[in-house]
Amino acid sequence: MLVIKIANEVDAGMASYVERAVAEAEKDHAVILLHVNTLGGALDAAIKIRDAILNAKVPLTIAFIDKRAISAGSLTSLAAKKI
Repeated sequence: MLVIKIANEVDAGMASYVERAVAEAEKDHAVILLHVNTLGGALDAAIKIRDAILNAKVPLTIAFIDKRAISAGSLTSLAAKKI
């Protein structure tokens, strides 16, 4: 299982981090766990993260919402197969 933290502000740097982490997970992991605690951020970054999660070639994606998944955090969480 690979844990990806979605915390603080969602921005372009976080989108790049998530895209790299998903690529790594596709090689070696069966599960991606998104640990989400964010008030949101940039919509374009959230869309990139959502697309990376939706298109991930792993059997299971899970979003664990730890306190907050507001705005961009909600969009990201909804991309997972399970919340």
